Amino acid sequence: MAGNGLETVDEQEFLARLSAGDEKAFSMVFRTYYETMYQFARKFLPSNEEAEDITENTFLKLLEDNTRFNDRTHLKSYLFRAIRHACLNARKTSERAAQREAIFAEWHAENDNDYLAQIAQSEAVFQLRQAVAGLPNQAQRVITLTYLAGLSNQETADELGISLQTVKNQKLRALALLRSRLTADQFSLLIAFASIAGQKNIWL
Repeated sequence: MAGNGLETVDEQEFLARLSAGDEKAFSMVFRTYYETMYQFARKFLPSNEEAEDITENTFLKLLEDNTRFNDRTHLKSYLFRAIRHACLNARKTSERAAQREAIFAEWHAENDNDYLAQIAQSEAVFQLRQAVAGLPNQAQRVITLTYLAGLSNQETADELGISLQTVKNQKLRALALLRSRLTADQFSLLIAFASIAGQKNIWL
């Protein structure tokens, strides 16, 4: 772990800050362990994108849980177990994109012209636009390009002229903020809808 920065800080103080939701402590953990956890996820999954999603969601869960860790070994074990559990679950179910398609399809199960469904769709788009508009500028641009326009992390980095790591950091930050501002049902539905809306240019 030489050179990752964690060895230079007081372990107990650092872990206390992390469990309290300190953004700098979380960022240090993310920078230190992201690549290791992503490569671990790739051992279970055939898709780079799915491994990336699961890794990002695992770190997001870490940010939300405020778990107390005994030491850095405990922290790493938590991340490895969380990644493995998420990957095994993913292999038992359809890919994340298919899950989003299924959620979106429920809106159209009866009739594409059903005015109630169309009203609900419009409200969902409005809520999502409001939530995204309230994000910090760079996080807003990243989430718009990745989730709504359907660009990959690398394509987004190229489009914005920033590093791939910055895209990952900003996307994770944006998702954390959206989860804190939306109900669980809204978050699941709106992110699902956003994926499809971006592909069909409904957002624009």
